[in-house]
Amino acid sequence: MLPMLKKLTNRKTPFFISIAIITVLPNLSVKLAAGTTSNSTQAQFQQISLQQGLSVSTIHDIHQDSQGFMWFATAHGTNRFDGYDFLIHKKEHNDTTSIGDPRTHAIFEDADENLWFGTSIGVLARYNRKSHSFTNFIIDPPELFTQDEAVVPTEYPATFAFYSRNTITAIAEDAPGNLWLATWGSGIAIFNKKKEEFVYVQYRKDEPNALSSNRVSSLICDNNNFMWVGTFGGGLNRYDTKVDIFKEFKSYPSSNKNNVRFSHFRHTPKNRRSLSDDRVSTLFQDSQNNIWVGTFLGGLNRIIKSTRGESTYAYQPIHFQHYRHESTDKFSLSNDNILSICEGQNQALWIGTFGGGLNRFEPQSGKFISYQNDPNDPFSISDNNITALHEDDGGVLWIGTLLGQGINKFVPNLKKFIHRKTNVDDPTSLNDNIIYAFGEDKLSNGRHVWVGTFEGGLNRFDRHTGKYEHFTHNPDDKYCLSQNHIRSILCDSYGYLWVGTFSEGLNRSRVPINRQPGKAAKKGVKSHKSLMNTPLEIQFQTYRNNPDDSHSLSQNQIRSLYETPDSTLWVCTFGGGLNKYDRASDAFTQFRFNPEDENSIPDDLVYTLSYNNAGLLWIGTYGGGLASLNLKTGEINRYHNEASNPNSLSDNRVLAILLDSDGLLWVGTDGGGLNKFERGDRQFKIFGEKEGLTDKTVYGILEDSDKNLWLSTNNGIYKYYRSKNKFMAYGVSHGLQGREYSGGAALKISDGTMFFGGINGFDEFHPKNILNNEHIPPVVLTAFTIYNKPVPFDPKNIKLSHNDNFFTFHFSALDYTNPPANKYKYKLEGFDKEWLRVNSNRRFASFTNLDPGEYTFMVQGSNSDGIWNESATSTALIVTPPFYKKNWFYFVTILSIVGAVVISHNRRVRQKVRRQIDLERIRHAENERVRKQVAEDFHDEFGHKLSGITLYIELIKRGILKNPEQVSPYLDTMAEISRNLSSGMRNFIWTLDPDVDSFFDFAFYMKDYGDHFFNKKNIGFWVDGLEEKMKTVRLPMQWRRQFTYIFKEAISGLQKYVTCENVTFRIYLTGFNYKIEIETDGRPTEAQDEFFNNLQVMMQKRADKITAKLDASLTADGMRIVLAGAIPDKNNVAS
Repeated sequence: MLPMLKKLTNRKTPFFISIAIITVLPNLSVKLAAGTTSNSTQAQFQQISLQQGLSVSTIHDIHQDSQGFMWFATAHGTNRFDGYDFLIHKKEHNDTTSIGDPRTHAIFEDADENLWFGTSIGVLARYNRKSHSFTNFIIDPPELFTQDEAVVPTEYPATFAFYSRNTITAIAEDAPGNLWLATWGSGIAIFNKKKEEFVYVQYRKDEPNALSSNRVSSLICDNNNFMWVGTFGGGLNRYDTKVDIFKEFKSYPSSNKNNVRFSHFRHTPKNRRSLSDDRVSTLFQDSQNNIWVGTFLGGLNRIIKSTRGESTYAYQPIHFQHYRHESTDKFSLSNDNILSICEGQNQALWIGTFGGGLNRFEPQSGKFISYQNDPNDPFSISDNNITALHEDDGGVLWIGTLLGQGINKFVPNLKKFIHRKTNVDDPTSLNDNIIYAFGEDKLSNGRHVWVGTFEGGLNRFDRHTGKYEHFTHNPDDKYCLSQNHIRSILCDSYGYLWVGTFSEGLNRSRVPINRQPGKAAKKGVKSHKSLMNTPLEIQFQTYRNNPDDSHSLSQNQIRSLYETPDSTLWVCTFGGGLNKYDRASDAFTQFRFNPEDENSIPDDLVYTLSYNNAGLLWIGTYGGGLASLNLKTGEINRYHNEASNPNSLSDNRVLAILLDSDGLLWVGTDGGGLNKFERGDRQFKIFGEKEGLTDKTVYGILEDSDKNLWLSTNNGIYKYYRSKNKFMAYGVSHGLQGREYSGGAALKISDGTMFFGGINGFDEFHPKNILNNEHIPPVVLTAFTIYNKPVPFDPKNIKLSHNDNFFTFHFSALDYTNPPANKYKYKLEGFDKEWLRVNSNRRFASFTNLDPGEYTFMVQGSNSDGIWNESATSTALIVTPPFYKKNWFYFVTILSIVGAVVISHNRRVRQKVRRQIDLERIRHAENERVRKQVAEDFHDEFGHKLSGITLYIELIKRGILKNPEQVSPYLDTMAEISRNLSSGMRNFIWTLDPDVDSFFDFAFYMKDYGDHFFNKKNIGFWVDGLEEKMKTVRLPMQWRRQFTYIFKEAISGLQKYVTCENVTFRIYLTGFNYKIEIETDGRPTEAQDEFFNNLQVMMQKRADKITAKLDASLTADGMRIVLAGAIPDKNNVAS
């Protein structure tokens, strides 16, 4: 409810900015100078000006609309801002749909979410969001005498160069729905939105209940439907809007005749509870329904609510509480010239002044904190003249300024972390930005923290003063640090300071730090409390590796130091395994990796340690995984990555170990992300991108008081919410030193403050102070383009032609905290299967060549802290098909096709019938010709064979052949002739049979013939290629006859020319092209010459009759005959 309340009531109009500059500044320069305050507080402001796309740098008003866009009324156009880009509306020549005047002064959104703009020449412009166009209404009030000429000194006539009498300075809406337009010299114009008609409410000398002045500066309608009217010179007015002012003035344009009554509240010099000044500049109602009145030269007023009832129609004195600048009070208002007011977080008020910068007022304490321009600080507020203020729904404060300074943006919680780094101009600052180690001085109650650097040695950081003491290597001092490259720091329970170096062993203070003598020691200063403010002079003892001493330090590169509850010091070396320090003997016990001993540590590159109450020392190695050492039994258990086991340690390079307050073990790895060890089943749960951890290198792990984990990585810092099982990422925009951190540089001190070191200094923060941005951003479509040209569009429904085949949706998540860190994902239902994720630099989705149909474009966005708006903004998209893909065209086309098919079918039937008739005629003629030829041939052959038989019979009858032995050969010959004659008769009949005229019939007939012929001769006969499709191809009689003769002649003579055991008959048919093969095995006989002289010649003659190609060969591998050609397609109907 609070944001809506603010939208309806927080109206402010810095109408007289130019007036103040031109008319007041020369006369009040001394006062403004005296009005500056000394309590200016540092804060980081971001400036937005012409370089970012703002049309002009003078800002008159600021508003956030119901969709979430930011609007800025400027001296040259109205600007809409989505966090990245400005959409500027200016008056365009000969375009009546553009805004009627580029100089806008007031922005208002009514109860129906219509946006209205008031301009310098009196244009009221209503904005159309879909078309980005305007409907303009021009006020035309009657000219009246402006009674308070003295309010604006007459010696400065340039005042009116920018503000005419019709300039609209403020807009408000009353209970009946009328718009009130405050003008600078013409009173108030009342606009009835339904009738689109104006009436005018003005000051008149003879009307005591009328408006007190025609110079109206500001308007607000409070929760009780009272309209408060601030005038510049006439004080404050109040009107009860339950009486419809439009109807009253429409009926009677005089307050003497109608029921319009204004209550007047003026400044009374002798009444300290009256209004402080009649020059009211701005009005504001806060969330507690307090009315605040800003004046020029009179400071700030708060209306004290009367305990008595008040009449709307009679003047009733009300009281005002004053807030003024006091030169002796640094927590007073910085300046008495108030231009703008808005409410911020925790009910604090922001007050913009002319010359005194920005003030933050805490009602509970009654104190003002000021923010002023510092020329030496680029992050200070850019100007001390604050013309407009608005805090958006996400808590971002927008500040309007003038004279080239544009907009300032203040995000209270943007910089969540304190970044500590080197200052080359300050010798007491950090002396090196590369941080590798931290250690807490536990006796300082969190004041002092030890910082180990790459080249700067050891730094002692005083958190109270922000200063550092430096302890570095000095080759001339045998008690100094052994090296400036520090890798580990520990203040042990005895008060000793231990410092591990990169290659020069381990350092220990010669005496406990709490007894370390300083410069004050000579004066008898002995307490640690006193020494905290005294520079230290530390002497160190150094431990190094001695190859001849097994009780020396095993290696000089120290990675980590750890003290167990029994005050035992453990030293992790990089290459020398683990060392245990014995205080009594001042010696070390070494734990080394032994490949032949499973009870040894898994690797000598020991990186980190941790300890639990069960007596287990957990050892993280760089390459050998994790191990637990039971300090009671000495037993070591190893845990390492197993490629085939997803529940094993994710990576053997362990960088960090944390045993949390619940006893759970967390392991950070180099490349494997974060692991949690499940002690019950001895398995590891791995956390990664699914939970929001996008980096797989975890350098440090710390736990806060809420049991959440904080991780340093190569991509910033992550907070792990254990209850939600998700990570929150923090980057440079949140104040971090950078994205890359250092292994071992993580520390949580006793007061809960955390430190993470990296390559650009270190970060300091307390988890309780890290407040996340919980604002759920509205996600809007900012533009729609076709072929990269913006077009008007309905954000709920877009219809495209099939020719619009390259279009783009542009979108934005309207959270202004840190827009570059906002995230997005979109999906086109009906096209995309998955959500596509993009960063803020790709806030668009382009599509091309979509098929006609219905789609839904959906987009979601998050704020800079990863809070997503799960309610997708959706747009229905229809791509209309071309006319030839529409239903009516399909219907017409189908009818046409059906008609064409019917006509074509009838035509083809007729053609087929004619063709069939012609074919039958041709076939009949051909058959007659062939029959005649076959009959002639058969007659000659039949007669010849009968003559032979007759001759043999005659010889037998005459007795020429005397004995059976002579008769028997002739009888055999007669039998053979009879069989051949019978076979020829069958061939003759088969050739003439019209029902067996397909290629398949021929092939099948030859198959049967071959089976019968070769079966008697015990020769294998094989057929290949016989197919059903051959039935569709008809053979002319001539082709059947010649095929048959060639086949029979070939197989009849093959035994004469070749000795074989197998004969293969292959037939192929592709379309009307055929190929017939007869192939045998075996060797040729002695009669092979006769094969070429007789049989081949005979078959070639028959092949020539059907225009076929014959290839006959007789080789050592057998006989092969190939006949190939084409069957005339005129005999086939299918053709």
